[in-house]
Amino acid sequence: MGGCAVGLCIMSPKREVTFMPAELMGLIPRSAANSACPVRMRDGVTLYADVYRPDVADPLPVLLQRTPYDKFQGVGGGLDVLRAASHGYAVVIQDTRGRYASEGEFYPFLDEPNDGYDTVAWAARLAWGFALSWTMRQLTMANMGAISSRHDVPDGTREGLLAAFNELDCAFRHQPIVEMPHLKEPLAGYFYDWIRHSSSDEYWKRWRIEDHYPHITTPALHMGGWHDIFLLGTLRNFVGMRKQAENATTRDGQRLIVGPWHHGPFGETSGEFFFGLGAAGGAIDTDGVQLRWFDHWLKGEENGANSDAPVRIFVMGANEWRSEQEWPLARTQYTDYYLHSEGKANTASGDGGLSVDAPEDEAADVFLYDPRNPAPTRGGALCCGASFVPGGAYDQQDIEARNDVLCYTTPPLSSDWR
Repeated sequence: MGGCAVGLCIMSPKREVTFMPAELMGLIPRSAANSACPVRMRDGVTLYADVYRPDVADPLPVLLQRTPYDKFQGVGGGLDVLRAASHGYAVVIQDTRGRYASEGEFYPFLDEPNDGYDTVAWAARLAWGFALSWTMRQLTMANMGAISSRHDVPDGTREGLLAAFNELDCAFRHQPIVEMPHLKEPLAGYFYDWIRHSSSDEYWKRWRIEDHYPHITTPALHMGGWHDIFLLGTLRNFVGMRKQAENATTRDGQRLIVGPWHHGPFGETSGEFFFGLGAAGGAIDTDGVQLRWFDHWLKGEENGANSDAPVRIFVMGANEWRSEQEWPLARTQYTDYYLHSEGKANTASGDGGLSVDAPEDEAADVFLYDPRNPAPTRGGALCCGASFVPGGAYDQQDIEARNDVLCYTTPPLSSDWR
């Protein structure tokens, strides 16, 4: 391909841009590198995007990412954007509405269907081809500059939010949560809408992708982690599109990869457990997997990407990757387990048991819940506050020693579950 250039379309007139020396990257900036890439939405709001592309005149397939986490970081959703550009793609990373350089008011999910559609249409015309920590940090504190430029933010608001995040464990304990003051308008009023609509009611219907599986016509590569807060959505989307997408090509064109990862880097360690060097995304070359996928569907290359097993999962314990033909696994044996005790299942030292035997007339288990001292979360599917609530696999013995925790345990298993 010869030389490859990176075109950064800088959106914010307040931001200075320093390009890495071309010798260090093997890339050179385009002459128009400092020009803006505005994208006008149907309602007149302008969103902005950074563009990375080879310095060639040929039409290129486009890889588009829309992010609330600052396009200038060039994260590419886990894909190395420079590698993708060198591989013959135009990579577009756009700040979503009301985030960082983009105009408009930020309200999660509300405008994404129309904005996403308009952005795809724009890209096609180009000549070259949980909730609290997430909201407080990534959605609000990180976006304070954009919020302040559009609203009259009272003095001390930034400092108060920063102090609240630095004491996040105290913020988690605020009762009732709907009256917590730190995210009130103009910061993140939508947070309180989420609290008021904690079930899957009519409020969420306009964004619920499950309702639209039959309309989907795009093959998709779904990637997630066993400890990722969004794992359920990843699995449901794969299963739903594979069963309900509009046509056979789309249904057959769904692929799923799940590693032992939490919400963050595809590393070999999740929480306090090391799953072996083979667990890391680099070990299976997740960038290469994605580019091979794009090469097949966007460039028409017959590289076998659509002949791979539909499912690739990391089996924790055995610590190995395994290819499968479906999810859930067809050979799964579903077994009902029942809770048992003599009324003293409190703590791991109690008499709580778990077995395949149906319960008879047994005593009730009781625990006292104190909202001022709730049982803490340690590890698991968490996001966005690693200093307070780190995600991943952690030993739960300390929590299981609390009297407000009921534990039901099976006898030792005779063999591994595989």
